[in-house]
Amino acid sequence: MSTKEKKGIGILGAGAWGTALANLISENGHEVLIWAYESEVVETINNQNENVHFLSGIKLNPGIKATKEIKDLKDKEIIFVTTPSKFLRECLVNLKKYQKKDSPFVICTKGI
Repeated sequence: MSTKEKKGIGILGAGAWGTALANLISENGHEVLIWAYESEVVETINNQNENVHFLSGIKLNPGIKATKEIKDLKDKEIIFVTTPSKFLRECLVNLKKYQKKDSPFVICTKGI
């Protein structure tokens, strides 16, 4: 890895878009935790290194971990928000209860 600083990155949303971003960010040397609403998605990402529900056939970097608990993203240095726009408000309200104030959010939501 280059001299770039390794960051703890959170991905809010484990659809195809969030999973693809997680994989790219992880391939660039960062620690990635992806939050999924669906327990089955968390299990397949953690146990098979694949999101068979939303990005089937693409092996994920083994450094990607998934969680069902939104509070697990609280200590991440940057949060990428990839949830569908209709769930954006609900997810951010839930995350706000735990999130540090100085952590930036990168809004990647489609359909706004």
